[in-house]
Amino acid sequence: MLELFNAMFALMNKSLMLEVGGGPYYLIGRALGPEIGVSIGLCFFLGNAVAGALYILGAVETFLKAVPAAGIFKETITKVNGTDIPHPIQSASSHDLQIYGIVVTIILCFIVFGGVKMINRVAPAFLIPVLFSLFCIFIGIFLTKEGSPCW
Repeated sequence: MLELFNAMFALMNKSLMLEVGGGPYYLIGRALGPEIGVSIGLCFFLGNAVAGALYILGAVETFLKAVPAAGIFKETITKVNGTDIPHPIQSASSHDLQIYGIVVTIILCFIVFGGVKMINRVAPAFLIPVLFSLFCIFIGIFLTKEGSPCW
């Protein structure tokens, strides 16, 4: 019975949003007042902005770790914790993160400014690698041998 009540309440809210043209923040603003609605909306906006930037940096860093030859600037590490090491370590520079991050941000801006039609066109291109990685995770779970390291 409670599930039926919840479903009816959700449908009422959905029809209310369609009639007045608002969304969840419109409802929050109406129910709790504009001060609360604005503060929640502002926190949501800032959280999404920071999360988007960190997602882009994480994707670029993962790409540079997976394909080290894609680095434009090379950084050579000859000391670790103040101790000289016999073989220098080549790694991508932080400038690579900045350059690739700017390029990815510009590409994403063009996709977003293209509108919902553009996002719907490129969505399968983003979905296929995600599904492939999930498939590989499950295959790796079943193919792991007992006692083998899991790193």
